[in-house]
Amino acid sequence: MQNGQVTYTNSQVVSIEEYEALKEAYSGLQAEYLYLKQELAQLKRMIFGSKSERHIGNDPSQLILGLDTEAVTPPEKETEQITYTRRKF
Repeated sequence: MQNGQVTYTNSQVVSIEEYEALKEAYSGLQAEYLYLKQELAQLKRMIFGSKSERHIGNDPSQLILGLDTEAVTPPEKETEQITYTRRKF
């Protein structure tokens, strides 16, 4: 091995500068891989995770549609009286 060179196991010789560049590229690819792996896990949770629809009423940050609707009063319930006779045995 000469000064300023690194030898790989498959008998390739590269300079220290090339080695550092490859090392930096590898660490960048590794960081990108971890980021994409985490993003994929998050998307899987969003798609396949448990679903729940929650109603948060009167949220001030939610926009109002501005539809003018009249308040509907429920109709009065009618009652009827039912009588019957029963024989005892």
